[in-house]
Amino acid sequence: MGVNAEIKALMREKGVRQWQVAEALGMSEATITRTLRRDLSPEMKDRMIQAINKIVSESVHTKIQSTGSRFVVEK
Repeated sequence: MGVNAEIKALMREKGVRQWQVAEALGMSEATITRTLRRDLSPEMKDRMIQAINKIVSESVHTKIQSTGSRFVVEK
């Protein structure tokens, strides 16, 4: 497995882009790209995972609101 493969795989699986993670963490996309090329500290990995999960949950919430129904969820 490559450097940060688990973070990259999670982003791919959840459909989250690097620019979204960068925005959530208050960084530029270039900084996130460089950061993902090196070993991350456990704290940074946790921050990235939390950011990815927050992006996904906000995306689902937005889709639910836009349908006007709390029973319809698009993935």
